[in-house]
Amino acid sequence: MLRKNAPHYPRHAPRRFPGLRRGAPMTGAAPACDRLGLALSTTAAAAQAYVDGASLLWRIMLYADAPPPLPWQDLAAYGERVWPQPAVPFIDVHCAMASAGGGDADAARRRADALAALAADARLPPGALPGVLARAAAAYAAGDFAAAADAIEAMLADLPRLGGSHAQREVHEETLIRACLHCGRTQRARVLLEQRLARRPSAVDARWLDAAGAHASATVSGGD
Repeated sequence: MLRKNAPHYPRHAPRRFPGLRRGAPMTGAAPACDRLGLALSTTAAAAQAYVDGASLLWRIMLYADAPPPLPWQDLAAYGERVWPQPAVPFIDVHCAMASAGGGDADAARRRADALAALAADARLPPGALPGVLARAAAAYAAGDFAAAADAIEAMLADLPRLGGSHAQREVHEETLIRACLHCGRTQRARVLLEQRLARRPSAVDARWLDAAGAHASATVSGGD
């Protein structure tokens, strides 16, 4: 069950899913997921709907203490059917996120390996970045938060090479922050959160910053 004071979606929640409008609580997840299925089945812009959907579900996983049931498998199956081989790096990373979120870490790793092979042959314009992000998604979903944090941290400055908008790329920065919080790297998480809050307000970031501070205080107290 979600907490009564469940976190709210940030300003950059996908506009095609109005159930997740700015300030909408997590209770908007179910109708938004229904809209995702409708978008994938009816719109010519299915690729954009897919990317938005994968990012949406991933953020629900990041933001909620206890995420509700999510249609990961349906989304992952769609990605595997439409883009069975690497095609567009930006989409491929979201395919890996969908597979990882649905519990199929092997599929996410296979896509990461295929992307890495293309990068090694100098056939991928963003270079190693997409493969690293795909592998980070697999690591995060599997609970290997240190590995996920290490992977994203190493490529953080290169995120613009992936394409998409800044808001679309923020999901990887958010994954890094949550991974840092999970594996005890609270100081790094605090630095990233303070930088983000200096750019714009965010209830989610403020909540995570409070959690990082509480964890740091508890660590200090425990060491006394």
